[in-house]
Amino acid sequence: MPNQKVFFRVSLASTDKITGDMLLKREPIRRFDDVKDEDNSVELIRLSGDYRQQCCFNVIECLRRIITKYPNVTPNDVGVILVGKGKTIYEISDMLAVMIPREIQWPVNKAYESRNPSKEGELFLSNTNHVKGLEFPFVICATSMLSNSFNHRNALYMAITRSFLKTFFLIKEEPWSDTLNRVEHGLETINQEGVIRVTPPPIEDQERIRANVKWQGGLRTLDEIILEALTALDAPPTKIDKYLNAMKMILEPGASVDEIEKLAKNLIKGY
Repeated sequence: MPNQKVFFRVSLASTDKITGDMLLKREPIRRFDDVKDEDNSVELIRLSGDYRQQCCFNVIECLRRIITKYPNVTPNDVGVILVGKGKTIYEISDMLAVMIPREIQWPVNKAYESRNPSKEGELFLSNTNHVKGLEFPFVICATSMLSNSFNHRNALYMAITRSFLKTFFLIKEEPWSDTLNRVEHGLETINQEGVIRVTPPPIEDQERIRANVKWQGGLRTLDEIILEALTALDAPPTKIDKYLNAMKMILEPGASVDEIEKLAKNLIKGY
């Protein structure tokens, strides 16, 4: 990889006097001396069709693009992070562990199995359980769903921000097309203006949001257990939030995993 240069960054915030938007900005980080400023730090890639096949195909294509643009890149410079629960991400991981050595000639470290950092010359492949504190020049992050759950959003944030050059964000398009259009518009604003534009909600909504964050924060562990149960049962992605909210209203404090899984099965059958 190119010679590294590290600069400090400063977070800034101001207000657009015409639109009233809050403008969130940070000074750009120059980590390498031959990386152009116009390179987009996040690229959104929409997946249609069979998620498993398309995810694997696009991971391979992203790796080829990285190698083409940076011929001296090494396997240790790339992290592939799969966000989600259930058997799907493990099936994709198994497929990639075969495809990457065959197509790219890079060995793969499935970190959720090895529970160790990658050795010299190995590509890092894992779910979000083993990425905290790690950093890569390039990250390929994939998920099949978007959710208002704090746990899922935090997992996405942690995965996407593991890169300091570029993240390729692979996401199943349906049924998230409208949301992805807004995300893409936000990315274009960042790339063109160098800021995130945020429209502040009304005061009464701000109070409601603060209360909801406080309430959700206290149930973080329960949220995680519920989401894991729902995903393992292949609950429809469009109904995940509905099931999650219903289960949190029904379950007693300290409910066991068996009780959570039983309720999840009954809800999925009943809706």
